[in-house]
Amino acid sequence: PMLNNYVLPRICERFPPRVRRINIGISGIGESSIEACVATVLPDFPDLDVAYCVRRDKVDVRLTAAIDRIDTLESAAVAVRDVLKEYLVDPEHGVVGSVCDEVRRRSWSLGTAESCTGGEIAKRITDLAGVSDIFKGALVTYVNEAKSELLGVRPETVATHGAVSAETADEMAVGLARRLQVDAGVAVTGIAGPDGGTPDKPVGLAFISTIVQGDVRTQRYVHPGDRRRMRDRTTLAALNQLLRHLRES
Repeated sequence: PMLNNYVLPRICERFPPRVRRINIGISGIGESSIEACVATVLPDFPDLDVAYCVRRDKVDVRLTAAIDRIDTLESAAVAVRDVLKEYLVDPEHGVVGSVCDEVRRRSWSLGTAESCTGGEIAKRITDLAGVSDIFKGALVTYVNEAKSELLGVRPETVATHGAVSAETADEMAVGLARRLQVDAGVAVTGIAGPDGGTPDKPVGLAFISTIVQGDVRTQRYVHPGDRRRMRDRTTLAALNQLLRHLRES
């Protein structure tokens, strides 16, 4: 507190900064693809420095220019945001902050139904202070019986398609919206490993269904790696998919 409240302000007062920086948060696209997109607008701003910082759930694009080039810096930020507009997220709180903003802006409610992620999506959401105005809760349905009892997944769906399938994820999402009476939500089922995979359904496979005002969208993902990495990547994919669905609604 002393450093932030007293020391740094005094230093800045005595030695004014000579550069200005704008930070732009991006999620749902790889770093190399971000660099390729930014490269398409960089020739228009030769006096600009660009850096990339990979975070847990986003990539920060940092634009820096001399203090007397603020107009150039702000114009560059507009251009970068425009070329990456589909992937913009809250620069401070990342994709989860943007999901909550989209839900709150519509005065909607939010919930999650999770299997392989074990409540991690709900944890990311509730890590943000003040989300009780939109987040109703989470149903962690790890076994098939819980999926049926709590979410209404039909036993014949699991028997025919498997617990890890698009069909099961769809029914989980619909059951989530009905059970918690939420406007938007995400349901996840997958194989976190290290065991349980087959040639048709390998370890790392996940199906994610998002539901927004009754509209269900499902995608298939394969996230290789150890158990923790698979769960982290599936959690991030679920939040990004939900954000896209909300923005398109």
